[in-house]
Amino acid sequence: MEIQKLLQLKWDKLNQLKENYKRQSILLLNKDWESAFKLINTGEQIAYEIAQIDEKLVFLDEKTELKIKNDVINLLEEVILIHENVHQSLEAVLDEYRFELNQISVKRQLSTYLNRNLEEIEK
Repeated sequence: MEIQKLLQLKWDKLNQLKENYKRQSILLLNKDWESAFKLINTGEQIAYEIAQIDEKLVFLDEKTELKIKNDVINLLEEVILIHENVHQSLEAVLDEYRFELNQISVKRQLSTYLNRNLEEIEK
């Protein structure tokens, strides 16, 4: 019976993780970077809780035959797919920020260079 409770808890946590990733994906599509990045901590906490449940299941599995239901495996695959999409979106946001920071850096360097040349010309 303990195994059934743990499997149900894992199922619930996986659904929470899936919903968290979906919210993150929507926020990223709407370019709400700050809110999307805040959800990372929530997702990490849920993943940590799932890992703890898995450790308990492994311990119980050593004592009994445990056959994971296809539903759990399908949900895991769905969560992994959504996670990959969110990860790619986050990478795209980071690339965009890197590009913007690079442009700012180039503009500052150019401005400094031009100001030095202007000062030398004025002398």
